[in-house]
Amino acid sequence: MKALFNAVDDYFKMWDTAIIFSIPAAVGILLAYIFSKPTYMALGGLFFRTSDLLKANPISLLASIILVFIAVGLLSATLVFIALLVKEKRTLTTHTKRVYMERFYKAILPITFFYLTLFGINFILQSLSLVVPGLGFFHVVSLAIYILTFFMPYAVIIDKYSLDTALMKSISLSLKYVFRPILWVGLIFSLLIIEHAFSLIVLGYNIGTYLSYLLASLVILPFSIFFGAHLYMDKYPLS
Repeated sequence: MKALFNAVDDYFKMWDTAIIFSIPAAVGILLAYIFSKPTYMALGGLFFRTSDLLKANPISLLASIILVFIAVGLLSATLVFIALLVKEKRTLTTHTKRVYMERFYKAILPITFFYLTLFGINFILQSLSLVVPGLGFFHVVSLAIYILTFFMPYAVIIDKYSLDTALMKSISLSLKYVFRPILWVGLIFSLLIIEHAFSLIVLGYNIGTYLSYLLASLVILPFSIFFGAHLYMDKYPLS
């Protein structure tokens, strides 16, 4: 697939820039590791572990909520930075640092709001799964929401759509090219499993955990954003 080859090519050509832009996300992921309860990371998103949340005291709950806001903001910053890089390359344009930062500041708030909203929806679904029979159903609903909104952040960053317009565009693209977000989820999930298993087998649990964190933060995460942005840009045949 064109998007996959473009993503691999971009990462190897701009790996140093990708690593620098991934530092905010790496800090966010590190916070999630340090304060592992009641939160956890999955597919580049931050989630509440609902069973632990119900046992948390008010101070721990408040700290977890603050952690979520910080971590989501940092993860969003990395996504915006790298998606703007992809847009520049695919459209063969070069912007000054001032213009680049203006576009970053314009996109970061709606992107952070989007992921916080997605986080809240997942939390509600997790909570419902504890009290309503049919755990698998809520997982399917959560995955469906993720797939339908997959292109939404890229539509905001690359095409500068408002959140409501980006949502409609994302749903339309996801239904038209449903295999694209499914391919992204399958590939990134597989890479995370492989790198984690490799790290633990080669270096053992204690050291391997840190290697897994570095690989996930500085290699797989930026690659996943390159891939997602190219999947979105593929809607433009001539780009």
